[in-house]
This record gives sequence, structure tokens and C-alpha cells, in this order.
Amino acid sequence: MFQLDCTRDATRRIRQSVALIIQFASCSHAFTYNLQSEFVRSSDWAQMLRPGVYDADIVSPSPDGVTIKCDPNDGMIAVGSGIARVSGGKQHGSFTRRWDVQKIGGSGTVDISVSGGSLSVMCARWNVPWKYTSWSAVTGHSDTFKAGEQSAVTTEAVVIGFGVGGAAAAAALRLAGVESIAVVHKGASTTEQSTGVMWFPSNSTHTTRMLMEATGSDTANQTMVAQYINDGTAALQFWRSAMDMAQFDGSNPAYDYTQYTSGSVSGNSWQLQSCIDNAATGVTCGAVLVDTLKQIARVDTEIVDTATRIVQQLDGTFRVEVASGKVITSVVVIVATGGQGASQTDDPDLVLATENNGFSTRVQTDLGLGTTTLDDPPRYHVEFITKNAGIKTVRWFAADKCVVKNTDTTYDLCDDYSTRAQAIGLFGSSQAAKSGTYECSDETSGQYWKSFIQTLSEFANYPNCETGTHLYAGMIDTKGGFDIGTTYESTEIRGLFASGTSAAAFTGDAYYGPGATLGLGMITGFVVGPTGRTRIDAWKRRRLVSDQGDGERFAKRVPDLFMASVWVLGVGIVAHLATNGGWIAKESWVDGLRIAHYVLMPTGTILATVAFARAQGGVIASYPNGSAHKAVGTIAFVSIWVQSLFGVWALYRNIKSASTTRFVQVWHRVAGYTILGMVIFLYVSGTQSTAFNRHYQWHHAKEAEQSAYAYAAVTGLAGVFGVYYAWNCAAVSTKSAYSTGATTNTGLQNLL
Repeated sequence: MFQLDCTRDATRRIRQSVALIIQFASCSHAFTYNLQSEFVRSSDWAQMLRPGVYDADIVSPSPDGVTIKCDPNDGMIAVGSGIARVSGGKQHGSFTRRWDVQKIGGSGTVDISVSGGSLSVMCARWNVPWKYTSWSAVTGHSDTFKAGEQSAVTTEAVVIGFGVGGAAAAAALRLAGVESIAVVHKGASTTEQSTGVMWFPSNSTHTTRMLMEATGSDTANQTMVAQYINDGTAALQFWRSAMDMAQFDGSNPAYDYTQYTSGSVSGNSWQLQSCIDNAATGVTCGAVLVDTLKQIARVDTEIVDTATRIVQQLDGTFRVEVASGKVITSVVVIVATGGQGASQTDDPDLVLATENNGFSTRVQTDLGLGTTTLDDPPRYHVEFITKNAGIKTVRWFAADKCVVKNTDTTYDLCDDYSTRAQAIGLFGSSQAAKSGTYECSDETSGQYWKSFIQTLSEFANYPNCETGTHLYAGMIDTKGGFDIGTTYESTEIRGLFASGTSAAAFTGDAYYGPGATLGLGMITGFVVGPTGRTRIDAWKRRRLVSDQGDGERFAKRVPDLFMASVWVLGVGIVAHLATNGGWIAKESWVDGLRIAHYVLMPTGTILATVAFARAQGGVIASYPNGSAHKAVGTIAFVSIWVQSLFGVWALYRNIKSASTTRFVQVWHRVAGYTILGMVIFLYVSGTQSTAFNRHYQWHHAKEAEQSAYAYAAVTGLAGVFGVYYAWNCAAVSTKSAYSTGATTNTGLQNLL
């Protein structure tokens, strides 16, 4: 601890004090647990005074995860989505993926339990070379910063998959104002084989309770279903303004598949008007829908290839790798690759989306994210049928009147294909069929589709069920992948979204109405667009104030230094005022306070100088209403230096002239109170400014605001006291505080 040497050598005291304060400030910011970002942005971390060194040996696999080997005196940071526990460490309050160990101690080892994904690890302490590495069970060790240096951001958003979920997300991103969009896809999608019908729930006709009545909804997430209804209402309005749409079979609107307790609901299925007008051309309307969305999206880069991996980089961007070796770096990623398709089943003949490969699930595994699915994932179910030839074909309509022979099975010809498939049993189940009765209630989905298929020539005669027919529980695709919230963004990694079937797990096994699969893709795309734009804008703001890629560190230092400087200056002013008035009788205390004043004022000035210099490298002038803040700050900075230099000059100059002393003292105080007013303005306006907080990211904004008001109150009272004392003592003759001999001056001299 620094002990104050009460000698009269003020110059030496000032030099020692400033050096120790600067050293302490540097040291207190140097340890890893003071880093105000998730991880350092480059190996040249200025706060440590030494560069970082890549060292793969600090991480080694263990039975429960990994073991970190550092110097016992080091602190450690580990960042990863799959971290469950860190021995001797704790999870960071602001960054959920980050775990800190302040000082390792012991043998220098830390055990980390990790369930998957990648880890970035650093071992560091002040003023010694520090070590870092990245590790994953899949790829092994890699240089944390090398990948980031080699990959520049090439696009703002990348969409993986170009069915309705991906195309709608790309179109919504473009309509939200995203400037650059890339798409990676394998070619034709399941959407292009469909009728292009889209189902949108409506908050005027649907409630959460109603949708929870749908077959298979027992595993649905009610909170997300409620949001889905509201999103569906807004999405329909949004897409109708962007595309020419009309109700499917407008003269006789289609019914939802569920006959709700409150009654049947119709009119929620929509289709492009061009498809309705040209229904007789035989063009697949799903392909028309995707092409229309592509025209709106106007993507900048389209890569027809298979995405193989997504890696989140330390600057917050994502690195998307594709099979051909190409790499796309993007601020946000939208996964719209559907479900697992036929990749996880022994019977691909019962799957429509045979090309889907479970990429969204692989992303969840690679990044160590939570999953939306269980061992048996939810599905979009559909019924399949085999006749004498033994070929399995999808059975959308039950026009052949085949029902299951097993009378214990609740099976109804009037139900939709998803409900019929679930009645047969679990995925892959089959049951022998027999001819049944096709009877449906009026104003229900079954009656609607019975009437619909009667208008189709190939079903005009309603053939009976053939002998030997079997019915199967098949699927269009599985639902879901990584865990998402109500904006369809990962609950663990910002900027990572799911759209379409990749986001559908929250609906359970339910299939709400005609076009529910495509409709969900349109709804999730609608939500992802503006949310993705928000994430992109936030990333740009962070980069705007970055210092060689370490934006959070740079941003945090400026307000820290500013607050430190103004409080040091404030304490110095109070110390000086406390020597006036004769309240402190002990001369040594008075001398100590005067010495403190002449130590603290230059120290505060130096800290203010560093803060000012760093702020000039930022973007204060570009803030809304930031010009006044910058102008006052510049004036205050210059005035503080003039005031400090003048005070030092006055300290060493033996002023004996009463008139000169009065002038010096009055000028010194008027200037001091003026500067104090400017400092209070800067302090309060800084904490009040939304732009300031957004750019400089004060992690304790409320506390900073309260400290500004406290500072204003303390220094304001001190200023009032100074003015009051000067007024009452103006006519009093007393000994000058700066004269070595007796002299007669006004009481204003005592205020210096």
C-alpha cells in the first residue's frame, strides 16, 4: 500500500502518486475477470501489455469434458455453449457462454464439464505473455484468432436452405433493409413439389386453447403457439402487401383440420392469385411461390451446394462452410434446411422430404446448443398406402375408402392425412386395410375435402378399397433442431435463427390446416427478417466503436476513465475547500488536505486527458445531439489543463500583492466553478444519452446514472459552500495561505 510521505517536495509527490494510480488502474483492468466482453478480439490485447500466444497444450480432453492447464497465478476465461460446470469458476453475469476463474492456484488445472460444441480458452495475467486456444471434440485444436483474421465479413445475412422457410426469410430480410444476403441450398426443395397453399392462424378466429385441441398438440409449446397466432395475423397482412394472394378456393374457403370444441373455422388457407388463376396449367404452385419470394429477396450470392458446418467466430460473426470448400462469413445465419428427412430412418419410402439431411440438428450438436426435440422428434405426419404392387405412395385424400381393419383403432376417413397417419400408430407402423364408409359432418374439413375430391375427374367414381391394401404412418419431415425462442432465434447464440420446418418443433405433432407447413415457413420468415436486421445493426454499432476489433474493451475504458477523473477532481476540490474556514484546527491535517488537493488535481487531469484522447478515436460527434456533448467536453478539457497549470504556478509563486492575490483567487474560483458545471453536464448528459449508452455499452447504466446525480449533488453543495464562504469572508484580513511571511489581504486569499 502506498504510504503518503508528508514532505514539502510537491513535485515528487505528484509524480509518485500519478505513477501509482496509473499502475493500479492498469493492473485492476488487466486480469481476465475484468474483461468487459465475452472474449478478447485479437491476440494483441493491450490491457495485458504483452501479446497472446497460441498454445494447444493448455486444453486436453478428459472423461467429463476437458482439463485446462495454466500457470497457478493465471486467471482463466472459457467460452462455449455446452459448458455445464467449471471447477473453481463461475458463470459471467452478462455473457452466459462465458465462465471465469479469477485465480487458478493449486496445480494450475481447471476441469470443465462440456456437453459438446467448441471452446475458446485463455490463461492470462498482467504483464506476462498469455496463452489461448480453441478446441472441439469434432475438429480438435485451432488458433482462436487465425480463422477470424483470414475471413472477412462477406455478407450481412446468409440463409441455408431455399424452400419456403428460407425464401421467405431472405425476402423478409431484404424488405427489412438488409443490404447483402447470401443463400446456400442444394437445389430443388420439398416446397416446389407442393400446391403452394399457406395456412395462417388468426387472433380473431383462433385461440391457444383451440390449437392445442389439434391431434398431436400434446407436446406443443403453448407459449410459442400463442405467439405464433399473433405472428400469423401480422404475417398474413405483411405478405399480402408484398404479393398478390387470395383465399384458397375463395368461393368455398377451406376448413381447418380440427373441429374445435367451439366450432369449425374456415378461411385461413391462402394461395398466390396467379396459381388460382392458372390452376388448369398444371404448374406446381409451390415452385411459383418460391420463385416469387426469390424475386423479392434478390439475393446477392447464391451457392448451390451442401452446407456442412457453422462456426461462431469471436467477433460475433458466423463462418458457414460448404462441401465444395467455399466459406461465407456473415453477421446472422438462418437455418431453413427442414428436418432430418430420410437420414435417420430405415424406411425412406415413408418420407416425402427425402433430401433433407438433419443439418439443423447437426448445428445444434456442433455448437453444443439445447435441442427442441426428444429422441423421437415431432413430425409433419402423412399417410402412405400400398396396393397389390407393393409400392408405397403418399395418400393425401382417402377417396378409395380404405380404412384399417383393426376395429380397435380409431380411424376416420373424414380426418386429414396427418390425423389418419397418427391413428395408424408410430412412424413406420402399418395396418391392413378394408373398405369403409366416407361420411362427414357438414361444415367440417372432412366434408369440405369430400366435396373437393368429387370435383376431380380421377376420383369421380370413388373406387372401393382393393384387397391386400396396407396403410402406413409416414411423414413429410421431422420438425426442429436447436432450441429457439419466440422470435425463432437460438436461445443461446444471438444471430442464429431457424425458419420453416427447422423451427416447427414448438407445434408438436400437430398439423393445423391445409398449408400449415408452408404457412409456418412464411410466418417464421416474416419474424426473422426484422429481427435479423436488428442483430445486424447492433453488430455494426459494436464495430463502429471498436478498437482494433476489441469494441467492448475500448468502449468500457472511456466511461471508466471519465468517471474516475471527475471523482478524483471532485475529491480534490472538496479537500481544498475543507481547509478554509478554520474548522480544522490541527495544522498537520490542513497541510495534508492541501497536499491531497495538489496531488489529486493533476492526477484527475491526467485521467481526463486519457479519457478525452480515447473518446476522440470514437464516434461521439456522430451521436444524435452529440455535438453539444463533444463541444462542452473539448472546452472543459482545455479549461481543466489551464486551471491545473495555473494552480501549480500559483503554488510555487510567492504572491505578496493583495490586489494580485484577489485577482488570482477570484479568477481561479470562477474558472473552477465554471469547469465544474461543464463536468456535471458531461457526466449527467452522458448517462442520460441513449446513443452514448448504446455505443459505449455501460454494463451498469443505472448505477452510472445514479453516480452522476450523486456527483452533481456533492460538488454542487461544495460549490455553494465556496460561494457562501467567499461572500462572508471577503472583508476579513487574514494570513495568506501562500505567503511565507505575514501579509494583509482580503479573506478571498484563504480560498486558494
